[in-house]
Amino acid sequence: APIVDYLETGTAPKPRGNAANSRSPGAGTFPCRDGQISLGVNEEAQFRALAVAIDREAWLTDTRFADREARRDHAGELEDDLAAVLLTRPADEWERAFVAAGVPAAVMRSLPDALSLDDVAMRGFFQAPHDDADHPGTSTQKLPTLPFRLNGEQAPAPCSPPPRLGAHTSEILAELGFSDAEIRSGLSLPKADSAG
Repeated sequence: APIVDYLETGTAPKPRGNAANSRSPGAGTFPCRDGQISLGVNEEAQFRALAVAIDREAWLTDTRFADREARRDHAGELEDDLAAVLLTRPADEWERAFVAAGVPAAVMRSLPDALSLDDVAMRGFFQAPHDDADHPGTSTQKLPTLPFRLNGEQAPAPCSPPPRLGAHTSEILAELGFSDAEIRSGLSLPKADSAG
């Protein structure tokens, strides 16, 4: 929904805070020297990879951080140390280093920035609706497709542009049991009874 809203209105979504749903001290959004990075460090192997990637191997033997429960009990200390380290480099540098180390991480991008990435075009994420007998190609609008590919297959193009308001009124009224004559006559529906 945020993608279609942005494409139609130009309104980019706003960040909603930095804590991850997991509440793991290594997961969330952190400011960097330039930009912000989102980390998804929830598993033990990911935490070990993070500690090595930021040159904090001492965390692995520090009793405050050595296991999940200890990290949860000392989350503030861990987050403060992690935040201080992340401020030393730009987010895009951290992203490259973390991805190479197997740490789930991504630069926080605005929706316009994310949609302008080369990967979006390479995957054919946006496609124009294809022509068919019911929907001649009158729209130049591009629509999002599935963000993933199975077995290298291209995502199917949308079969039609989004309908205009009221475009299917007659079909819906017919499905509800109204006759063609009622629909053609403009159909005057009774007002709802306020008592019932």
